[in-house]
Amino acid sequence: MTSSHHDIALANEKMQFAANITHDLLSPIAGIKSTAEVLINTHTHSSDEERLLKNIVNTTTQMTKFIDHVLKMSKESSTEEAIYTFSLRQLIADVIEIVSLSAEAKNLAIYIDASKDRVITADRYRCFRVLLNLVENAIKYTQKGHVLIRFTCENERIILDVEDTGIGISKEKQVDIFNCYTQLEAGSLLGEGIGLGLHLALLFAKQIGGEITIRSKKNKGSVFSFSFIAASE
Repeated sequence: MTSSHHDIALANEKMQFAANITHDLLSPIAGIKSTAEVLINTHTHSSDEERLLKNIVNTTTQMTKFIDHVLKMSKESSTEEAIYTFSLRQLIADVIEIVSLSAEAKNLAIYIDASKDRVITADRYRCFRVLLNLVENAIKYTQKGHVLIRFTCENERIILDVEDTGIGISKEKQVDIFNCYTQLEAGSLLGEGIGLGLHLALLFAKQIGGEITIRSKKNKGSVFSFSFIAASE
């Protein structure tokens, strides 16, 4: 077998593997979502119970979209963009809805600092994934205090900041945090995640020509800034 044929065969094997894995993941997620929807529609619940069930539906919906995107990333169409017109405030609200239970479990407050809304046209899915991963990371490494989300606009450049009062990151560790499977010591000890969140956030950001920067000091919290170009309405 020639080198080119071997590469093609290997690529096909990887694609088939990704397809099999995503199928195996999607089936139980669909079952969880369907069960939650049935409970919502056929039973009377307290407001807290209904909120929990709706959170399950929203979270599994986002998980399904993410898995679909991972499958697309294994194909040549991985750079395709899904351009929509959307509100930045609503984007942030959708992220907060997903992470609210995780924050509540740690008694963390989540704030939005934005005096005005901004409607933009951009790849909403990738913007959502970047922001969600950054906020989840902030919650993961913050044991007390808050997580603050704000956005600023510099002409067509949008900057989304995620600020936390967490453990912070030393200068020497900041070089590696966007690498695959990299965790800060606290995350490893808590057994939270496998260290892919920031890596995927940076990957999605780069796919739309964006970037992520960090300002942080050990034991002083962190600010992750996601910036990208978007057309305004």
